[in-house]
Amino acid sequence: MGVSGAESRPASTTSSSGSASLHSPHQGASNPGFTEGDCPSVGYGWHFVLPGNDSAFVTITARFDHAGTVTDFESYPTSKHGYIYTPGPDTLLGAEATVTGTAERFVLSHVCTPSTTTTTIPSTTTTTIPSTTTTTIPSTTTTTIPSTTTTIPKFTG
Repeated sequence: MGVSGAESRPASTTSSSGSASLHSPHQGASNPGFTEGDCPSVGYGWHFVLPGNDSAFVTITARFDHAGTVTDFESYPTSKHGYIYTPGPDTLLGAEATVTGTAERFVLSHVCTPSTTTTTIPSTTTTTIPSTTTTTIPSTTTTTIPSTTTTIPKFTG
């Protein structure tokens, strides 16, 4: 799933020394909404952590409002960390885990949301002023003079 060194772990029937439950104040946490941090993969991540250094997640079963029950998880950088991903924003209803070691409880450290990139395109306003073309035609005056024929009598005489 994402980072070199991360272990992807599906639900397993591997026997272990015990079970651990989610710290009850973290039930009802929402993503986004809970403390945000980094995750080894991109998406809506939920980072669970076991206390101390002598316990490791074998399985995690988390129940969400929208995604339902999710059991696939990845451990990074060690198996005391478990990351579960949901397909979108969600609310954690509860979680249990099978663990090795002595831990009886684990916490939700933080959630991760997909990063969003915002691109701002500067706006351009164009104002078009209609052009007016005026053509002036010089005025021409035409005078028509009627042709006149004048008859002059001839003199004889």
